[in-house]
Amino acid sequence: IRKILIRARRRERGPQSRMDAYSRVIWKRSARVRSQLKYGWKFLESFTDSIIVNRGHPVMSIRAEMEEGIFESPIVIKLTNGLSDIGTISLGFKPNEVVVEAIQGMKGKKTLMNRTHRELGEPWANVLLRVIEFHAKKAGYSVVRIRKAETLYHYRLPSFTGSGEREVITRRIREQMRYFYSHVAKGAGYEEEKRYYVKHLS
Repeated sequence: IRKILIRARRRERGPQSRMDAYSRVIWKRSARVRSQLKYGWKFLESFTDSIIVNRGHPVMSIRAEMEEGIFESPIVIKLTNGLSDIGTISLGFKPNEVVVEAIQGMKGKKTLMNRTHRELGEPWANVLLRVIEFHAKKAGYSVVRIRKAETLYHYRLPSFTGSGEREVITRRIREQMRYFYSHVAKGAGYEEEKRYYVKHLS
């Protein structure tokens, strides 16, 4: 974790590449290294290297693991079956709060996501969110926040490939993002609060 945050600090101070500069632009304050260290260290330091979320399954072992992020945060928790990553949740921190900066499924992995849903009984994002909530509560945090889709960089400036009218595709991407974030948050018992979906950990 220290190595990840040291590299992130370098990117914040002086981007070494175009990707570093890109990250520097879109990291919100809660995702920056200062917040990770000041408010997130008790979560990050105590997070187990690999958490099996379907222990005892005879065929497919699905794990939650922490790794370095590039886009919305230098820290992400990913869901993986060991061969392929399924999706990631980018994390930030505020005083006594864990902030979900972004939720991102892996491109081209829809079949794997559907299989994971069948195996675990709920969407992959909700499985990973439960892991984060459990660990946040264990580490002493009282709130988990999920940023609304409308607040995200990739909502304001979505990127896409292929043909089609930009305005139409942009509108479709935004609709899908709003639905996805709302569906995940409300399915996990979060309530809307201005720019976030919020859950108080009892």
